[in-house]
Amino acid sequence: MVLYEAYRAFSINSGAEPLSHKSFTLRLMRLGYKRHTSNLVWFVGIRLIDVGGKS
Repeated sequence: MVLYEAYRAFSINSGAEPLSHKSFTLRLMRLGYKRHTSNLVWFVGIRLIDVGGKS
């Protein structure tokens, strides 16, 4: 959910309409990212970086 929320915030801040959570997940899978689940869901090869406050 953290990845989707970051994507959603980025989209809105960029003036774009974000995909739904389901569409976002399907798009990542179509792009070849592997979805793994346990207590959480994650995609191998994707990570978030914190760029907040840096100029």
